[in-house]
Order: sequence, then C-alpha cells, then structure tokens
Amino acid sequence: MLRIDKRAGHQEGPGESESPHSVTASFYLSDLQVDPLTGTVRGPGAEVRLEPRVMSVLQLLASSPGSLVSRENLLQANWGGGDTYDEALTQSIYQLRQQLVIAGGSEAYRKLVTTVPKRGYLLQGEVRAAPALAFEAAMAEEKLAVAAPAEPLRTRVLDSRRTLLLSVLALVVAVLVTAALRLNHPTGSTTTSTSTPAPVRIPVPVPATIAVLPFTNLSEQADSEILADGLAEEVLGALARNPDLRVIARGSAFQFRGEQSDMRDVGQQLGVRYVVDGSLRDRGGQVHIRTRLTDTTTGKQVWSDQYDRSRGNWLELQEMVAAEVSQALAGVLQQHQGKLSQAAGPTNTEAYLEVLRARQLLASRSVPDAEQAIEHLQRALLLDPNYALAYARLADAILIQAESSGGIGAVRQVVAPLLEKALELDPAFGEAYALRSMISDDPGQVERDLRRGLELNPSFARGYELLSNLHMTRPFTELELAIDAIDHAIALDPLSPGLYHTKAGLLMGLGYWEQVIELNRRALELNPNFRAALVQLAQVVGVQGHYAEAIDYARRAVALDPRAVPVRDQLTRLYLTLGDVDAARAANIPPTEEGNRNILWAEGRGAEIAEAIYRAGPDARRETNDIIVSQAVLEQALADGDYQRAIDLMTSGLPYPGELPPAAAAWGLYPYANLSQLYRASGDEDLAMQLQRQLEERMALSEAYFPRHHILYDQFRAVFYAGAGLNDDACAALERTFSPRPRPFWRVILANPAFAGMRDAPCMKSLQSRSEKYIASERQRIDAAQRAGGEQPAAGLAGDRAEGAPT
Repeated sequence: MLRIDKRAGHQEGPGESESPHSVTASFYLSDLQVDPLTGTVRGPGAEVRLEPRVMSVLQLLASSPGSLVSRENLLQANWGGGDTYDEALTQSIYQLRQQLVIAGGSEAYRKLVTTVPKRGYLLQGEVRAAPALAFEAAMAEEKLAVAAPAEPLRTRVLDSRRTLLLSVLALVVAVLVTAALRLNHPTGSTTTSTSTPAPVRIPVPVPATIAVLPFTNLSEQADSEILADGLAEEVLGALARNPDLRVIARGSAFQFRGEQSDMRDVGQQLGVRYVVDGSLRDRGGQVHIRTRLTDTTTGKQVWSDQYDRSRGNWLELQEMVAAEVSQALAGVLQQHQGKLSQAAGPTNTEAYLEVLRARQLLASRSVPDAEQAIEHLQRALLLDPNYALAYARLADAILIQAESSGGIGAVRQVVAPLLEKALELDPAFGEAYALRSMISDDPGQVERDLRRGLELNPSFARGYELLSNLHMTRPFTELELAIDAIDHAIALDPLSPGLYHTKAGLLMGLGYWEQVIELNRRALELNPNFRAALVQLAQVVGVQGHYAEAIDYARRAVALDPRAVPVRDQLTRLYLTLGDVDAARAANIPPTEEGNRNILWAEGRGAEIAEAIYRAGPDARRETNDIIVSQAVLEQALADGDYQRAIDLMTSGLPYPGELPPAAAAWGLYPYANLSQLYRASGDEDLAMQLQRQLEERMALSEAYFPRHHILYDQFRAVFYAGAGLNDDACAALERTFSPRPRPFWRVILANPAFAGMRDAPCMKSLQSRSEKYIASERQRIDAAQRAGGEQPAAGLAGDRAEGAPT
C-alpha cells in the first residue's frame, strides 16, 4: 500500500481524481523506480534527479494512475491555487516528461504523462509500491532512538542514510543488469527475485544510440583528410538507415575532429552509448584502415578491426569498407541482421570529392557558404549526372540561400526537379523526401513526405526539425508533438546551434522568455557567429520593450550577413519604433520594399503606401496582410470615402469567405481587425460584427492555450472597444499591454483610426507621454553606447521574466 500525505484540495469535477494526495514512499512506474525522498528516478536509460516541484507533480499524478488529475488540483497542492502559476505547472509537466525520457532511454516514456486539454493530466502505466528500503528502516530506527541524546541520534541517522545509499546502489545495479540482459536477449527469460517486483517494460524497442566521429587522417596526401571524412560519413550514412539505431548527426559528431577525448566525455556530450572512430593511412596506393567501437559508459573498447586494401578505385573501396564496418557494428550491438541499405553512390571520384567539399560548407548553413557549395555541387553533377546525393545537396544549398533572401516560394520551380531526380535515382533516399516537404503547399503532402523520409532515415535530425515546424502550423492541437519532435532532433544533433534556436522559436510565441533566451545563448555558445540566434534575441528583448539591447543584437546580426533582407528589415523597424527615421534610412541601404514602406509610414505618408498597393498587380495584394499596409489602406479609405475599393483590395489579400483562415493568429489577426473597421465604415454592421466575433473567439482560444497572448490581443481588444465607444475599456486594455513598457508597433497601435475620438482623453495622453519618455531613455542608452564605442549591455534580459506575448 502506498503511503500518502493528504493535502487540501478543491471539489473535484466529474471524471477527476479526488483531491490530490502526495505519494511519499518509493514506487515503480512501469519499469522506472521513483524515490520521492531522494528526488530520483531510475530506469534503463539513466538515473535522473527531479526538482522538488516536478517530483511533487509526479507524486500527485501517481496517487491516481490512469485517472484525470485536474490542473486546479495540481495548482492548489503545489502553488496554493489560482492561475498565476499556470505556466509554472506547464513547465513542470514539460520537465517531468523530459526526465522520464532520459531515465527510460526512449521517447516512448514521454507518453506516460498524458494531457487532457483544458482539464488536466493523467499518468499512464502501472504504479506499484516498491519493497521497503533501508530508508524505512532508518526512519524506524529514528523512532526507537527518540529518547536518546541529540548527538548519538544524529550519528545513528547518518549511519542509517549510509545504509540507505548502499541499498539503493545495490538495487540500481540489479535493475540495470536486468535491463541490460533484456536488451541483449529480448526473447530470453531471466530469473526474478520474489522479493522485488519484476519491472514491466513499455512494449516499444529502445534504439541503441551511436556516434561516428571523423576518422583520423594519418597520411600526407592532399586529399586524404577529405577521403577520411568521406569514409566516416559513409559508415554514418549506412548506420543511419538502420531503424534499430539512432545515429548522431554529422554536424555534432564531427566537432570532435582531432581531439584525443575521453570517450566517456564524448558520450556524455553527445548523449550516446557507443562511439565509432577510426584512422586512415595511405601509403603508395596501399590503404590501411582501423576502426573501433567504444562503450561510453565504461570507456572500454568492445570491438575493433582493421582493413588493408589496395587503393585502386577509392569509391568501391570506401563502399566495401563502410558496409563491412556497419555490418560488424550491427552484429556487435545485436540490433540488426542482414545487409543494411545504402544510398546510390557516385561513379566518379572527383564528383565525390566535390560533394564532400560542399557538405563541409553546408554545415554552417550560411548564405556565403551555401553559394560556394552550389559551385562544388554543379561541378559534381557535370562529372556524374546520376549522383543522387549531389542533386539533394544542391537543392538544400538553394533552399538555404532562399530562406535568407526572397523566400522558398521563389526557388520552388528550381528545387523541385532536383529532388525529383534524386528520388528517381534513389527511391529510398529519406533526406530527399524530407527536403521535398519544404516546397509543398499541401499540408497532407508535407506530412507524408516527412513521415516517409524519417521512416527511411530515422536519424535525420533536420527531418524532425521540419516535422516540429509542421506541428506548429496547428499550434492549438499539436504543441506537445512539436516539442517532442524538436527535442528528438536535438537528441540526434546535440551540438547543432540551429536546433536550439528552432526550439526557442517554438517557445517564443508562448512567451517563455527565460527559455528562449537560454536556448539562444546555448546556440551562441556553440557558434558565436550564429546569426539566427542574434536575430531572435533582438526579437525577444524587443517584444519586452528593451529596444537598445534589441538594436545591438540586430546590428551584430546584420554585420554577419549584410545581404540578409529580413534582418535588415528588423533593424529598420526597431529604429522606427524609437522614432529614429535617419538611422532607419541608414539601415535600409540598399533599400528593401518593406523598409521603404515602413519609413514612408513613419513619415506620415501612409496614403502613398495605399496608392502603391492599389496600382500594383494581384501578386502585390498579398501585402495587405502586413500591419502597416492594412492600416494605411484603412486610413486612406476613411479619408476618401471609397470603402468598397479598400474592401476589395483587403479581401483579395486576406482570404475571408465568411470564416477566418485556420492559420490566422497573433499579429496576423491585426489586419482583420482593420478589415472589420472597413466593413463598419461602409455601413455593413452585420459583417463587421461577424468578423469581430470570430476574431474574439480566435483570441480567446489562443489565450486558453497560451495565457500570455493577452499582452498582444489586448491591443486588438482596445481597437474593438474604442470602435464601440467604450473608451474606458479601451484605455484599460492598452494599459495592460503597454505596462511597464510600450510594445513593438506601439506607434501603429496608438495611431489606429479607432482611437480618433479619444486622442484627448487623459488616459491616451498619459500613455503617449509615458511611451515617449521611455523611448527617449532608450535612445539615450544607444547614444551613450555609441559614444563609448562599445556594445550595448544586455541589462534588460533579466527584467521581464514574467512577461510574454507572441510574435
């Protein structure tokens, strides 16, 4: 029987568990042993320690396994109730799942904690009491010694705890030995002690984790190092296609080039059980290759082999050695039988070398390196027109280039044939399927391509990153799936700065500033010149209202890649937020379309923006989903009275067949709020109210999942209140979102025509005055930093941990 500690709770609803009780005794959750007193969870993967709040949540869930425990009960038990700590609970659940995965050694353990949307959580899996441990004996001893002097009691308690530790260690060893036997002999049987319940395994395979380090070049030939890399990549690629292995991505594994590292440290940094490394020596056409497999938990070598071959045709030699090594490793790991599938290889050695050179450049994912890679890949295809990998790498390089300039849509017609050719040459090329998902407009096809790609290559980290992005297009229903996918990608490529940045972007919209900042800082630790992290840091501190810091981050990002149009546009917007039009013009050189438009609006020339959109062709009408454009069109219509022209223009760019598009959210709702005003100004009150009700429902739905979104949506509500003549409500909504600092686009919001009738209201004058005063102080900070010739200190990063809004 599990001992419980009863605490006060609220009246439970239908289908909920009783008021929560905290399990204090050790217990098993499936095959995980949980010890609340020491805060540890032990399983086949590792032993982890939970933070006290996280352990408390697990204890409460374990008190009613398989039954719903409401969020209210969990909040009441751990934080005293109320929704102030709602996100603290969400984060505790997230951390709990992460730690269960580590302890269990498999993503399947994440599913032990299930979310019931808007209601609470339930714990899956069998929960049963662990046998009495030494701690219980220690507690009994303390009770017997209650009348003894203080010092002897303390001594006995310490001795009891030492006994506890020895007992726990013995139990951990037994559990790990049992788990190891089951992993190595999945169909066999083991003898189980009658005094310890046999752990019940979750019925899913636990893939072995492995990394392939760059092979050491021991030769003097100019091309030997790149050939050694190619051999390691060939082994990695063969292993990655094995569904029973999880292979760390090249970008992370190859960071250990030339290092004489302790394999235990390598395993810890990469999060793997096994590491493959080797060496290559080329002497006068005779090649000597050595390989070994190391168990990172012990640092001991468990397998090695060597190959002496005539160099002859290097491509044939490499393919043969890679196949032999991967087959030997699979046999040693007892994870796979039979021949591993391999990608369609080149027939020309020079083409192969060109692809390897391109691969090294693409690892940085920067535009200049991608442009150089394109040249190498074009040469490779001239040398070998049937090289599937070269087609896929060329497509990837073009996509990298497009993402930082005109967008993927502009290169779709170029990339699509390259990927189709790659799949024609190699129908089992998982990476090509995943890349193809980036250029499709059909969500169903995107998901099919990603699923197929990851089925063929379950170790393709970028595929999981793309899958996470897909889930985030359906954020209300698939947030946890998105987090799971990006965490899977990070596990496969733990030293990739881009993945930490991607996860930060996922959390950015939820307002988790601390996590966003920490993740981007981690990305910059891995690569101090990782531009995307600087861009996102500029964004997050800008949303917080720390514009001096935001401008510093944005300037550093522009310095790294002055041709990146979105980054220059971001810097231009930040300067305009501070009212510094001259600095914005300087940042907008060479001019961009968005930069020009934003400067025109800041100069009070919104009518020119509207007329330019009217004159432009149909393709330009999509710009009406822009915040500035939608407001410029609204202002122009109110000035000239031609509402129908404005409505026709807006609805051509904002699809609104009577229903909001499913993907419309965050700032994407603001142009619809302006469209609602146009309907009302035209006399169509019914349509205006219909659209307004849909916007209110969408905002309420968003806030139900992401409470911090109110900081953004209160600005839109203020527009609706002002339009209805509810000036006090409008002012209150603006105060909620402007406090303690004005947000991005604050000038646009306050200039919205909805507030025309309340410009002289005391609350509006106060907001304007306080905002201008704060902005002046930010400009002074920038000026002071520039005079000092240094970078702006990031003092604002610690100031807003409780704030949040989507971007």
